[in-house]
Amino acid sequence: MNYYFVKTDRGEIVQERTETINCEMFTDFTKLTAKQITFYKANPTASLREIKNCALNVVSLEDYKAQKIAELSQLSIDISYTLLTREQRENLDCGLPDLPYTQEQRITLNLNCRNEFYLVKTLIEEATTIQEVDNAFNSNNYSNITL
Repeated sequence: MNYYFVKTDRGEIVQERTETINCEMFTDFTKLTAKQITFYKANPTASLREIKNCALNVVSLEDYKAQKIAELSQLSIDISYTLLTREQRENLDCGLPDLPYTQEQRITLNLNCRNEFYLVKTLIEEATTIQEVDNAFNSNNYSNITL
């Protein structure tokens, strides 16, 4: 069996082929080295970069926590903006009357998102494994926040 990195219109993939490909003639094919093949067989879910480098990208717990906290922060902002559009926010800022939402509701929404962020952030920071970080992140209650 021969293994190749193959350039496709959807990006690069690893492909098994029974026939040998002339990589000089077909430049979309790059043959894997023996070391890359061994690594690929041992780690079938590895990324292309990991296969090329023959090393798994190990993320430290602290880096993973920072990544999930950044995702959580963005989720908090997204939820807040999903419930109140930019136009509604600007109208509230201008004090326009007869809006479907009040400034107090906006403040409550922002506080609820902020409180949820800090609650889950604390759980993430206290986690001692990547699984615990994922559990903490997934425990968020943003879907229950409403106006």
